[in-house]
Amino acid sequence: MKNNIFAITGYSGAGKTATIKGLLSIESLNLRLSVSCTTRPIREGEKNHREYHFISKEKFMSRKRKDEFIEITEYNGFLYGTLKSEVSAILNNRKDVVVDVDIFGIEAIKKTFPEAVTIFINASNKEILKRLKQRGTESEEVIKERLVKNEELKNIQYPFDFVFHNKTLKKTITKIKKIILKITESRTQINYSMKSIVGNFRSENQDRVQVTQNNLGEVLCVVCDGMGGHIGGNFAAEVAINSLSDEFKQQSFQNLSSKDISEWLTGVIKQINSNLKAQSKMKKELYDMGTTLSAAIILESIVYILHVGDTRVYWINEGYIQQITADHNVKNVLIEEKKIPKFDILKSKIGNALTSALGPNKQTKIDVFSMPLKNGKMLLTTDGVHDSISNDEMLSILNAKDVKLEDQVSDLIVVAERNGSKDNLTALLVGIQNA
Repeated sequence: MKNNIFAITGYSGAGKTATIKGLLSIESLNLRLSVSCTTRPIREGEKNHREYHFISKEKFMSRKRKDEFIEITEYNGFLYGTLKSEVSAILNNRKDVVVDVDIFGIEAIKKTFPEAVTIFINASNKEILKRLKQRGTESEEVIKERLVKNEELKNIQYPFDFVFHNKTLKKTITKIKKIILKITESRTQINYSMKSIVGNFRSENQDRVQVTQNNLGEVLCVVCDGMGGHIGGNFAAEVAINSLSDEFKQQSFQNLSSKDISEWLTGVIKQINSNLKAQSKMKKELYDMGTTLSAAIILESIVYILHVGDTRVYWINEGYIQQITADHNVKNVLIEEKKIPKFDILKSKIGNALTSALGPNKQTKIDVFSMPLKNGKMLLTTDGVHDSISNDEMLSILNAKDVKLEDQVSDLIVVAERNGSKDNLTALLVGIQNA
């Protein structure tokens, strides 16, 4: 599940840059380079924003003051820095990150990303001298300085995860490729597809759907269904989904207990409600706004479900579909209180009336629970989908073999719309493998 960070370093002239270029050219590795900033001049054949972001020293120092770098090193009088934003953007795009870093920057990378895999590229002085002269970009004086620094670096004892002696570039790339494949293929694979449409009866789409990944590769999936008029429904759903996603990006769940995570989720929902209430006091048209919300946080071995209202989360595995959230509506309240027989409630038109939602003037019941991460599929829907498609129809679509997730999501919405859905339709399908 978690995308990896591969921090690659080595002696100057050992072939680190060429090795990285070779690895990035292999499509099956799913690698992206974190482009660093530097104050050194651009060399012939280089391109700005490809090899580096070439910037002035003044701009570099300005970014340093803003704490935009994970690590900073100085080499031959020039500054180099790894940008936090570059690494985060690649991880959020579900790619593995390659960081080209100086030996002195490795410690800072590991401090920020303890799970990062460190790779050291080694070579003999004879091999390094040959490469540096063939490169033809530096004077004899600069080459001597590089060799002197390499000798100094040999005194540094850092526990790299992997060390490769680069005698032949092709062989070195092949060896590292095998290591990367071994690491990435053993992790849990999370794939997803989502779709949201206005449908045939509404004038606008007040549903919202989003998938967010934080720096540790933990994944948040959310659907919301806004209500309360043209302005209110859109506003409430937008605030809820963006606020939860923004808070998630800044949070690491790696060392939190189950109780801590449950309290965090509950706290975020309460904060969103407070924000909505404050906004409603400033704008009368937002007084009756609200939104439902269902979310799943996918961690290394466990999934946390957050639920308010009648959006739903389903689990699909081995030919079986299960609704794992309970709708917050009159029907379920009456069933729980055993005031009316279940059969009579199912026939009642008021049964689907909401008893819980996010909003300044709504009753808000917050359900938080967890389940083990297993192979299968997880489906999040708004009522425009699940009220107009049966579990059997869902299962028939989701069990289809050799059909892409995006096609299955589209099929769910097509069937629900064909069955007469009178609402916005939103579905988010998550596939989980190697759990």
